[in-house]
Amino acid sequence: MKRNKWQYQTVHRTVQGMDWDEFKLAMLDYEDGEILLRKKIEWDVEQMRNFVHGPITTFMIAMFKQHNGMAFTVKEMHKWLRESFLPGTPKEVGGILIPRPVSSELLGYDGYHQWINNMNDWCKDAWHCELPPAEQVE
Repeated sequence: MKRNKWQYQTVHRTVQGMDWDEFKLAMLDYEDGEILLRKKIEWDVEQMRNFVHGPITTFMIAMFKQHNGMAFTVKEMHKWLRESFLPGTPKEVGGILIPRPVSSELLGYDGYHQWINNMNDWCKDAWHCELPPAEQVE
């Protein structure tokens, strides 16, 4: 089986710089019955970002109020989610570790997926429930 790598970029969900003629010719080289396999991607990064900033943040605010009697604004909750569940090297200031999470803008598919899983695991441990279903994201 012939393997090809095509050079292209995606900008705002649009493929740019792809040599479509080369791609079409390469596809014609495949024989009947050959199967192309790739990792199934059910969400893109933008959908996951919307899920974190929408249903997850709202859910966490409600759960903290219900179980812990704590009130958060959306901005405060998002900051807490980043500091608590995103990887990063903390900075020591006066003997106190200050969280320095990586920027959520730098997360790819796997990074966002792990971030959501980390939050879900924490909810299971803390409140014995899971995050809202992903179907809540448009």
